[in-house]
Amino acid sequence: MKRAVLALALMFVFVLMFAVVASAQYGDEAGKNQFSVKLGFFRPQDGDVRNATGDTWFAAGVDYTFMEMPTTRASVSLEWAQHSVDGGGDARIIPLTVNYSWKQEAAEGGMNQFYYGAGAGLYFVRAKGGGSTTSETKFGVQIHGGVDFGQMWFAELKYAFVGKIEGVNPGGLFLYVGKRF
Repeated sequence: MKRAVLALALMFVFVLMFAVVASAQYGDEAGKNQFSVKLGFFRPQDGDVRNATGDTWFAAGVDYTFMEMPTTRASVSLEWAQHSVDGGGDARIIPLTVNYSWKQEAAEGGMNQFYYGAGAGLYFVRAKGGGSTTSETKFGVQIHGGVDFGQMWFAELKYAFVGKIEGVNPGGLFLYVGKRF
C-alpha cells in the first residue's frame, strides 16, 4: 500500500511539473473549462459482484483539469459508484485518479473532438451485507476514451483495473455524460 501511495505521489509531482512548464508555453488555454461534472453508470467486471448487487450502478464524478494544451490534457478525477441491495447491504467504489489524455484534432469545421488516455490512483472500495462490512483501499489504473461535443459537453467511457479484494475484482466499466465549466 505504501508503494502505491508513493507511486501515485511521484506520478502526480511529475505531471504537475510538466503542467507548469507547458502552461508557460500555452498560457492562453489556462482557465478554460477547468471543472467538469459527470453522471452515468458503472458495470462491475466480476460476475459475483453483479449477481450480488446488480448489473449497473449509479455513478457520478468531478474532474479538475490542471493542464490543457492543444493536443493533451491532464486532470484529477474523483468519482463515486454505488448500488444498494435489499436488506440494507450496499457496495461502493470511489476512484481518486490522476489522468492524462491525448486529443485528436476535430475535422475542419467540426465541433466534436475525440480523446483517449490513461490514469492511475487510489480506489476506495466498500461492501456491506450479511452482517459484515469490508473496506479497502487499492491502487488501480484505468484507460479511457471519449468525445467532446463542442467546448462544454462530453461523453466518456473508461475501464478500471483494480486489485482483488477477498478474491473479488472491484474494477469495471464506467460510462459518463458530463459538462465542463
